[in-house]
Amino acid sequence: MIPFRKAEKRQVGFLTKEEIDALLDACTMKDPLGRRDRVMVLIL
Repeated sequence: MIPFRKAEKRQVGFLTKEEIDALLDACTMKDPLGRRDRVMVLIL
């Protein structure tokens, strides 16, 4: 049997509301790729 690797578990980080708003503001709504990016950020 192969022993498990001993590694520390990292704590999952979260974005603040201000960081999420900055990501959404960076997406342009003028072209399809910008709309796609905005939808992906909203889903995540």
